[in-house]
Amino acid sequence: MAFPKGNKFASHDKPWTNALQRVLAQLEVKDANGKVIAKAGEALRAIAERTVELAIMGDKDARKEISDRLDGKPSEFVNVNTTRDPSMMSTDELAAEIARERAAEPRTGEAKSSGLH
Repeated sequence: MAFPKGNKFASHDKPWTNALQRVLAQLEVKDANGKVIAKAGEALRAIAERTVELAIMGDKDARKEISDRLDGKPSEFVNVNTTRDPSMMSTDELAAEIARERAAEPRTGEAKSSGLH
């Protein structure tokens, strides 16, 4: 799929991808006796067929490759929750957390800010 005209990413050259595409289109694979195993332009199909065969036979890497290509690689889960379990904190850490919470609370008689501007 080509990038839309004016897209800044369209100009990025991909030499490795281009080289692989040329080789896959031109390569003719022969066995030790000179018999053609895969004609020019069929190398990628042969690789795909072998990958599927391996996946069916139980190869974990082949199954993962097919899954990643068809469904996309799963997003990495990053836990940004910084709340800690109090039972895992030391007494000093608990005291510091309580002091921070108390400092953040509005004092008696002060209006609490809504945080909206």
